[in-house]
Amino acid sequence: MSDTAINPRILELLRFTKVHNRHREALARATGENFNIFKILGIGHREVTTHSPVLAELLNPEGKHGQGAIFLRLFLAEFEIQDFDAETAKLRSEHFIGRNTEESGGRLDILLNDRLGKTILIENKIGAGDQSKQMERYRNYSQNAHLFYLSLDCHEPANLSPEKLKDINCRCISYEKGILAWLKKCHKEAASLATVRETIAQYIHLIAELTNQSTSIHMSRDLIDQIIKDRETYLACISLRNEQGNINQAVIEKFNSLLDALGQELGLETLERFKGDGRKGDNYFYATPALKAQNLKFGFRSGPDDYKVIGFGFAYLDSPKVMPLNTPIIANFKATFGGRFQSCGFWHAYTWDCHPFTGGDPLADILSSEFTPALSEVVRTLVKIGNNTSTPLPSQTT
Repeated sequence: MSDTAINPRILELLRFTKVHNRHREALARATGENFNIFKILGIGHREVTTHSPVLAELLNPEGKHGQGAIFLRLFLAEFEIQDFDAETAKLRSEHFIGRNTEESGGRLDILLNDRLGKTILIENKIGAGDQSKQMERYRNYSQNAHLFYLSLDCHEPANLSPEKLKDINCRCISYEKGILAWLKKCHKEAASLATVRETIAQYIHLIAELTNQSTSIHMSRDLIDQIIKDRETYLACISLRNEQGNINQAVIEKFNSLLDALGQELGLETLERFKGDGRKGDNYFYATPALKAQNLKFGFRSGPDDYKVIGFGFAYLDSPKVMPLNTPIIANFKATFGGRFQSCGFWHAYTWDCHPFTGGDPLADILSSEFTPALSEVVRTLVKIGNNTSTPLPSQTT
């Protein structure tokens, strides 16, 4: 795109698209499309308490859906698993397999066994980072299992080379394609079961939105017709598409500027700024002397699926060999953000699905008029939590 002149067709297309989006949003309100219980409860990005339980319930032949192994059979067909007996399958979720070591241990998101000893293991990744040797440990747990690494966009574990992934026979699958296709088949199968059907439908809408496939995101025929009405408008659309990376980077730089200003105002040390280049796990982190003394920093991080999610919280400067479970910071973070608190080897305490990132598209949220005051509130809250080291631990409260 030229730096000195803007194609008038691009401006025309942008104006049409803006009006079109307003009409589409009005239609969504009229039809109730925006009413999604997962989004209303603010749990759309919660891996452990939303996505794994929903998948496990559908895959479980003894699930409360009451349909036996029918959904599991559809899953086996979708992912071409032929040596597993769905009718005798037993499912366990969040299954503890021992304390973490270099070679073993961990907690399996979804484990399925049949009467013949066949096994399916699913590691579910929505926003959490990859743990050290996680997939190798799961492979060691079951040498012959069908081992799946499930993410929004089918990315590979960040800490595994393609060669190692192949060596441990770990298959990467995605919500974007495989799971969404399977869910649609489940929805069709549940056509006569109103509650089950509508629950699956709402979950399908959530997954479609998380993977940028929502009907509210897709172009309608009117917009498509506008784009293809002539050669110049079509090329204008292509030009905009080609600039998407630069546009995203500009939005991230705006985010950096807001965070820079807050850091200066509050006297915070900036350790790392967002690079905005589409990398997985991009960071903006602050530090204070009090936090550094505890081997901690705080700030924001994009998820493993680019900037589709942005989380925030307290991270380690250097990953500890033993993670503390009860600290004043964890207690205050949990008290502030409730059940959305999580912890792992990178994060001391964090969340992926709290305000101000609740609109379904974090980059769009950054450009909203409500974002700056909400961001300021989050940063100030984190500073307050980080400075308060005298709060009684949960076990000490009366």
